[in-house]
Amino acid sequence: MDGKLRCEIEEQINKEFYSAYLYLAMSNYAESNGFKGISNWFIVQSQEELDHAMKFYNYIHSMGETLELGAIDKPEPRWNSIIDVFENGLTHEKYVT
Repeated sequence: MDGKLRCEIEEQINKEFYSAYLYLAMSNYAESNGFKGISNWFIVQSQEELDHAMKFYNYIHSMGETLELGAIDKPEPRWNSIIDVFENGLTHEKYVT
């Protein structure tokens, strides 16, 4: 596999794990503010991002390659309302897709 392609996939894996972490933080905000249904929805979104990361992981290994995993950034929640959470989530989803 071309080294550049492997690096791009490694970066995407990192983005997927960061996304899962971010959506978990959003779930935490929702849960802490009494939005249990929304909290659950963000947990589902978090799991979906983990699933995406694992598909890339499995692909790399199916090609006989090894990954170099980078650090996952800490989400910085700066939400003032549940609307802020959803707007930030939409913006992030557009970025990571």
